[in-house]
Amino acid sequence: MGARSLRTVRLSGDNAAWLLLGLIEASVVVLLAISLIRGEFLPQRRKLILLTGLPVSVLAYGVMIVANAMIGNNPTVIELFTYWVSPQSSCSSCGRCPPIGR
Repeated sequence: MGARSLRTVRLSGDNAAWLLLGLIEASVVVLLAISLIRGEFLPQRRKLILLTGLPVSVLAYGVMIVANAMIGNNPTVIELFTYWVSPQSSCSSCGRCPPIGR
């Protein structure tokens, strides 16, 4: 009975990919929530966590683009590539704005 209650968790390739993608996206949500709580959206604050969360979101989009390209889902790849540009532009514009008063 004891051996049956201790089962090992087995993940297929698809499940492992969804799990990793979910972990990346969850880390983005956590980083952006911490950034919001710290008030990094204000002009006079440093944007350390915000500028960490935005590239991680770009990584999540990149992983989704590669996964959809591998299965031949080309319309979704084009759509994701369009969405992929917005975090990159946000990251570059936030990185160029110095904090006011410093």
